[in-house]
Amino acid sequence: MTDHHDDTTSWSLFGPVKKPAKPLWALLAIALLIAFETFVQRPDNYPSYMTLGVIAVAAWLGYQSLKERAIIGTVGIALALPWVGQLLGTRWMDESMVVFFLSHSLFAVYVAVAAYTFMAREASK
Repeated sequence: MTDHHDDTTSWSLFGPVKKPAKPLWALLAIALLIAFETFVQRPDNYPSYMTLGVIAVAAWLGYQSLKERAIIGTVGIALALPWVGQLLGTRWMDESMVVFFLSHSLFAVYVAVAAYTFMAREASK
C-alpha cells in the first residue's frame, strides 16, 4: 500500500474529506455491539473478550487516524483507558456503574464517528 499523504499534508479534525463517502459498515456494527453492551446486565467479572476487542479496535483506529492525520482518531486512545485498566488488573468496569456506562457509550459514539469520518470509504462512481 502506498501512503497517499505527503509531508505537506496537514492534520485536520476529521481527516481528509472524501466526497462522496460511505461509512465503513464493519465499524458501525462494532459500535452497535459496544452500545448494546452498555445496557447489558453486568457480570461479576468483566469479559476478557470485550476488553481485548475494544483495545484492538482502539489500536486499529489509532493507527488509521495517524495514517489519515485525523485528530479525532487519537481520542480513542483516551477512551480505551478503562479497558486497558481491566487488562492491567484494575476493576473499574466491575466496581463502578458510571465508568461502565460512560466507557461503553462514549466508545460506541467514537467508533461510529470514525466510521463516518476518517475511516469512511470513497463511494464508487
